[in-house]
Amino acid sequence: RQVAPAPPEPEARFHVLAADESRRLEQELAAAGESRLARGVLLARAGVLDEAERALAELQARNPGSPEVARLLEQLHRR
Repeated sequence: RQVAPAPPEPEARFHVLAADESRRLEQELAAAGESRLARGVLLARAGVLDEAERALAELQARNPGSPEVARLLEQLHRR
């Protein structure tokens, strides 16, 4: 038995969306358009955390003083 990544690295985790979840997410993302806030929240709720983090990081880069965006990223990192 092999465990990767090896301790003390954090365990690798992933989630596979069911087909209906994936279709619903795609529809919601299409409706969100270019809104990084909406995309980040939708992706986080669906468990697509890396993409959610990218969307929120882009939003933070465009709004560096926003405490709301910083709070959302902090919540995401705690997941």
